[in-house]
Amino acid sequence: MGFFTSASHFSTVRFTPSLSSPAPLRRRFYTVRSSLPFPGHKAKYHGELEAAVEVVERACRLCLDVKSSLFSSDGRIIEKNDQTPVTVADFGVQALVSLELGNLFPSIPLVAEEDSASVRSNNLADLVVNAVTGNSSVTHRSCKEADVLRAIDRGGKDAFTFGSKPATYWLGVRTHISLSIKLLKERVGKALTFMFVVSSLCKYLMVASGRASVFILRAKVQTTIKAWDHAVGMICVHEAGGKVTDWKGSHIDLTADESGRRIIYPSGGVLVTNGNLHNRIIELISCATTV
Repeated sequence: MGFFTSASHFSTVRFTPSLSSPAPLRRRFYTVRSSLPFPGHKAKYHGELEAAVEVVERACRLCLDVKSSLFSSDGRIIEKNDQTPVTVADFGVQALVSLELGNLFPSIPLVAEEDSASVRSNNLADLVVNAVTGNSSVTHRSCKEADVLRAIDRGGKDAFTFGSKPATYWLGVRTHISLSIKLLKERVGKALTFMFVVSSLCKYLMVASGRASVFILRAKVQTTIKAWDHAVGMICVHEAGGKVTDWKGSHIDLTADESGRRIIYPSGGVLVTNGNLHNRIIELISCATTV
């Protein structure tokens, strides 16, 4: 999840589950260390960022709850029209983020990937509601199905329309704990070894952590590049000292999609590096495309 406006500061969350307790996952205790890298009086959006840190912590707990259930339950993983897997966690996190931040900042819209139609058609409503209820800060009432489904759709493409002027908005991202459908089918009934699907985010984190120096994504005519597959990775690389641009060296504009803030249009593609190699690779790309 990202908070996008003119602010350029972001927070860091370290989430460590306790491994010593044999109790069910939902009853375990967690040590969470989170901090904002600047004093509150100097940050225009300090309150919003503090709220974002808290809701990410809750979302992490929700993901771990769902992850543990995936090893013992069926019907919690579905495949979307674009053949990407999605779990109760994907829907639950979007609903949780929408509920929490919508309650605190009702005027700030949410841009997110999922919609409630998939929840309804796959009979996942009860599972999503339970996941959200167990991690929501709203204690004066339990989450109702209608509230949760409405919260998911608050991030949908038809929920609102942006104007051409700069705007403040929350950008949701996939939880990325979905399991490989192919692997799951191959290993049913056997000792399971699961592979996590992390899409573009994994490649960004490889560069941010120093395990890779370069990640190059070519923009294809028939492929739509979604903002949520890149936004968080861009933050991680930038904060680690790396650089992210399009193939011409221009900044990736997350607001290029003026009406929906859902699609990005990098010229040529996306170039992610450790920073040291960036200009040299831009030169190589330029030479290759002009030959």
